[in-house]
Amino acid sequence: MRQDIKPFLDFDFAHRGLFRSGSAVEENTLPAISAAIDNGFAVEIDIQCTLDDQAVVFHDATLERLTTSTSAVMNMGSRQLKQLKVGASDATIPGLIDALDLIDGQVPVLIEIKRTGKENTRRYGTVIRRALEGYTGPHALISFDADIIAWFKKHWPAIPAGLIFKPDDLASVYKRFVAKRQVKTIHPDLIAVNVDIADHPTVQAWRSERTRPILCWTVRDQRSAEIARKYADAIIFEEPDLIRDGTSDA
Repeated sequence: MRQDIKPFLDFDFAHRGLFRSGSAVEENTLPAISAAIDNGFAVEIDIQCTLDDQAVVFHDATLERLTTSTSAVMNMGSRQLKQLKVGASDATIPGLIDALDLIDGQVPVLIEIKRTGKENTRRYGTVIRRALEGYTGPHALISFDADIIAWFKKHWPAIPAGLIFKPDDLASVYKRFVAKRQVKTIHPDLIAVNVDIADHPTVQAWRSERTRPILCWTVRDQRSAEIARKYADAIIFEEPDLIRDGTSDA
């Protein structure tokens, strides 16, 4: 049965969980996910595939920014990764299944697929699909990688899957053509755009179709919050006070 995308319009999404750098609640960890849920927010997380074909929750392609390792995530096994503490916290890198067990349908989860481009699309899609099978809470996939989203739209259309666009993706006539063609051929269920292009005519044309929600990332200041509320249907944020202080007109 195809999932309904409407629950994604009823929440704002905590970017990488409700985290604070340098604290016990680091990005993309179970404590950050718990904090988002406890505060009534949906969750956005990043995932990658490991050497032993498991999906883990981590943003960077390499580990040095947040762990004591300098390896690439794709070159590590899941057991090794789960032994690494993230940042200043005692939390380790969770598997996607661990994160889903914690969320347990309490709030929607937006899962961003990170891929360097070197990995096989079918393998990546199969690993992620296996981790998601049986999960019944509201969830959707997004990625800058049009190939992986096209794979899911073809092989597992029941799960909502969407594209992400950054400012450079619409910076020229040719790039706008490519972006429009991707949207037309892949038929994403949602589109996530950087706040700096939320008011771009191409983005607003997609929004005017009312066939898919537009999500805006990443809200970190008052200006971003005001733009996101005006030009998008839901937001992905890192500063919860901007969400609680009345900037929302939703």
